[in-house]
Amino acid sequence: MTSTQIAPDRTPTSSRGSSRVIAALVTAAAAGLAVAWAMPRGPMSATQSLVALVLGAGVGAIAGWLMCSRWAALLAPAAFGA
Repeated sequence: MTSTQIAPDRTPTSSRGSSRVIAALVTAAAAGLAVAWAMPRGPMSATQSLVALVLGAGVGAIAGWLMCSRWAALLAPAAFGA
């Protein structure tokens, strides 16, 4: 990129913004359902803990990339927990 070029703005437009928010929340909710179905209700093993941690980090990264907003830090965990 030269000094005269402007970096593209990653801020979602109003028409694409709502679909990106919905996609991020559906991704987080689906991951939450998968964890609720697959993980035990009692103590977890080390492997299960690492899988849950990696899944949560991945869902957070996807939600942040889709939403292009700091609101992803609040909405994605809420959808994951719901």
